[in-house]
Amino acid sequence: MNNSSSIKNSIKESVVQEWTLHEWGQRVALLPEVAAAGLLDIEALTHGTVNKSFKVTTNKGTWVVRFNNDELPGIHRPTEARILEAIQPLDLAPRLIANHVNQGYLITVFCEGTHWTQSDLSNPQQLRRLAEVLQPLHQIPFSCKRTELVFRLVEYIHYFTKMDDGLKSAINKTVSELSHMGFWQKQKQLLHFDLNPMNIICNGDELKIIDWEYAGVGHPIIEWSVIQNYAGVDIQAQIPEFFGIHYPEKVQKLIDLMMEMWQF
Repeated sequence: MNNSSSIKNSIKESVVQEWTLHEWGQRVALLPEVAAAGLLDIEALTHGTVNKSFKVTTNKGTWVVRFNNDELPGIHRPTEARILEAIQPLDLAPRLIANHVNQGYLITVFCEGTHWTQSDLSNPQQLRRLAEVLQPLHQIPFSCKRTELVFRLVEYIHYFTKMDDGLKSAINKTVSELSHMGFWQKQKQLLHFDLNPMNIICNGDELKIIDWEYAGVGHPIIEWSVIQNYAGVDIQAQIPEFFGIHYPEKVQKLIDLMMEMWQF
């Protein structure tokens, strides 16, 4: 068996069993990019809940190596790869070193800085900074039906089999109401879709956004509704995208219901 096949099988195996850091280090060292750069040190990153990620120090710089876990709904690695390429010129995401979808791993440059906290998401000055960063992202036209929220919700409902029937009914009702308002015809921009504070890194005057696996197509109001949910307070007065439209309350309700669904 060649190294590429061995790595791929090992990554798939990692979904169902745990390895020690030493064992992970052996697998990281086998990756061609790391082997060529020269592995110096490896440290487990614990902020993610979906994948196995490591801070990897090499002779060519400090990287993040992510081994993909594709078991959760809403993740489509080929689409993520398209998005990561599309956003590279914006300089708001970590620079790509390698993305091998078939082999199940991604390597990016490690972003120095501190993660935001929940209080940053309700701070008017911080929200203005974030809005400036997101504006060029939300201007990118993008097309991928499977990443639209209405289609993701169908996937989530099928996945979360223990979900309360009342919650499912409330989601379907809100989706239908938004359909009558014409909202689902307005899904045309690129969104991150998961801007919790741990996915925003501040380094001086620079903000970087990480963890793009849930990114996809939508309306910017969805992005800000997700942020408001994570903030835990009403931020609508701070966000221009909420003004002059007639569906933010319905979208916010749907996002809040979706977040509740993820508790099952």
